[in-house]
Amino acid sequence: MICDLVVFQITCSYLHKSLEFVSVCGPTYDPLPPFQWSKSDYEKDVPHAGHPDLWTFQPIVHKWNS
Repeated sequence: MICDLVVFQITCSYLHKSLEFVSVCGPTYDPLPPFQWSKSDYEKDVPHAGHPDLWTFQPIVHKWNS
């Protein structure tokens, strides 16, 4: 299984003025099905305590403190 990890961060002039940016993390899953520990070959052999079973992360808006 090939697993890609993507961390994507973007901002624009509107968000930049308020010290904000948008990020999305995790393996990509469109058009592929999202990664799921319980359906993977790695479930029993790779430690993953605290990880979500289904990796479908939503975008998050971050705001830096000035």
